Amino acid sequence: METFYLGAQPHWLGPDSPLPGKIPVCVPRGRLTGRATLPRATRRWLLDSRGFTVLSRKQDDGHYARWDITPQQYVRGRPRLRRPDRPHGSRSSMDWICEGPVRANTGFEILEHLRRTVISYLELRWLDPTLPIFPVIQGDASLTVDHHLHCVDMYEQAGIDLTALPLVGVGSVCKLQATARIVDLFAALHHRLGGRTRLHAFGVKAQGLAAIAPAVYSADSQAWSKQGRATVKRCPHPDSGVRWEANCPIAAQQWFGTVLTAAARTIPAVWGRQVHTYRRRGNAGLLFEDLEPATAPPTTGERIASAVRVLLPEDTESELAAMLDDFSRVHSDQARAPWPTTASRAA
Repeated sequence: METFYLGAQPHWLGPDSPLPGKIPVCVPRGRLTGRATLPRATRRWLLDSRGFTVLSRKQDDGHYARWDITPQQYVRGRPRLRRPDRPHGSRSSMDWICEGPVRANTGFEILEHLRRTVISYLELRWLDPTLPIFPVIQGDASLTVDHHLHCVDMYEQAGIDLTALPLVGVGSVCKLQATARIVDLFAALHHRLGGRTRLHAFGVKAQGLAAIAPAVYSADSQAWSKQGRATVKRCPHPDSGVRWEANCPIAAQQWFGTVLTAAARTIPAVWGRQVHTYRRRGNAGLLFEDLEPATAPPTTGERIASAVRVLLPEDTESELAAMLDDFSRVHSDQARAPWPTTASRAA
């Protein structure tokens, strides 16, 4: 693992941060909402789209959970983050988390979450190719690792070479850390992508990194703050300058060191043997037989129509809007051949 992003508050980005400059930070999008100004970033940082939080709860009127902003708002609503004096920032796409409780809130099946995840990345890149937005590989690995591999297939079908990108996220994995499934998942991704992709593990901390650190380029977690809020509460460090342990920079630095120590336990040679064991026992062909064939991803023409349509006002009645809606509807109704499963491809 090259980088671990410590979950932090926005003011920890700048020159007045209580953290040493060598510690990268991850800031959730919600923490930036409504702020008139932002500090000048003096360290590497990552912006989390806040997808898990948004999609984990239904709307106030009881309707299914949906993203609380549009792709245009995500790209254009924070021009301050795009200024060149705030370098080293990467932003995750508006992915659709695939864990069971989240799917219950959205009302969608896993394959629809995968489809929306891929389309989200395509839309965001189309809206502003200059932003350092990275895609996320989604799936529910608690059921089968083939969901994530299927998502990789969808990106490839859409013309996205994940091995050529600076960073690629892996989502819906934070609750797998105490299981062997997280090793299976990253071994499968390593095998599928040839070990040439810079993977970012969302929400993976010491326990998970102790097993998979050589397989990832980076990871992030704010578990130190949640732990302080749940257990210690009042800060016991007199020099921290804060009242609550959930905001304590001393506790954050100590926890950061613990994570790096855990990540160093598995050396690349050991990880290589784990991948070899994964391949030898035949998981690449056996775990994937029960996956339902997915609908083919949108064609290039459909993606263009969808992307152009979202740029128009929602209440527009222009001839162009009607044509784009008709185009997307006709092509979505056409029967297209299902994709092969991973097992059938291997055969």
